Amino acid sequence: MYKNLFIIRYIPYMVLRDISKMFSVAYNMNTNISKHVSVLLLNTKEMNSIHFVNGSNQLHPYRLLSSEIHYRYGNAKLEQLLQQYQDHSHVNLSGEDLTDEDMNTILNEVIIKKECKQLLLESNKITSIGVSILVQGLHNNNSLNYLDLSHNQISDDGIATLVKILATNNETLTKLGLAKNQITDEGMKCLVKLIKTNRTLTQLDLCSNKIGNEGTRLLMNAITNHQSTIEVLWLMNNPLISDESVDSIIQMIKQTRSLKRLWIFKCSLSEISKRKLKALEPTKLNFKVYVDNWKN
Repeated sequence: MYKNLFIIRYIPYMVLRDISKMFSVAYNMNTNISKHVSVLLLNTKEMNSIHFVNGSNQLHPYRLLSSEIHYRYGNAKLEQLLQQYQDHSHVNLSGEDLTDEDMNTILNEVIIKKECKQLLLESNKITSIGVSILVQGLHNNNSLNYLDLSHNQISDDGIATLVKILATNNETLTKLGLAKNQITDEGMKCLVKLIKTNRTLTQLDLCSNKIGNEGTRLLMNAITNHQSTIEVLWLMNNPLISDESVDSIIQMIKQTRSLKRLWIFKCSLSEISKRKLKALEPTKLNFKVYVDNWKN
């Protein structure tokens, strides 16, 4: 026979161990049963009963009377970190082991409420799913000018999602970090749509991806033929970029007024191709191309 429960509040979607440390359940005459419970078993998100295991390993079923059961993901460390940031500030959450589940908090607390100017999310565990959450705050955003998603797992799918918003509904973002995100030529097909329409983006980091000659050619053509505002472009450590891309890169450098810096070392360029690119430096005012390392 079931015993009635009157209050069940905020049960996370997982097995809760050591329940007495997290919350207590009141039943009958508001008796605290947390002292007698060691494990709470949750089998599904849609349920009308739960089972408790007591010290004797006996299952005790209870029927839930209230439908107000809330599944809430929480990251106490993240919430504490966010308290130090003021509105319209530079928020750095790089290397904080954040996942897609944390992106709702980032969206609501950082992008929407704090209206941050810069958001660094480098070196976390964000996938295309997390990106689909973040972009909800980039639609007609008037505050965020720097977004760094480098060293995550957003892939080509994440690029497609990001571009859908940034290509037509953002006139504020000037710097975008997408390094080391497993972006291939397929992702570049989407990214060039952003290059063709955006008139605010000045810095684009695509290093350490899986971009090949086709993706490079598409990018160079987009920059060359669509009045791109790109001033700084990072393409280094994309070993699939070879001599086949050099002609389109040279053409872009010659015809694009905005470009000031190009990093393209640790690719598969021959010494002859590197010399061709370096030879363009004297032909453009304040232009520098780095073919061997950060300094040359």
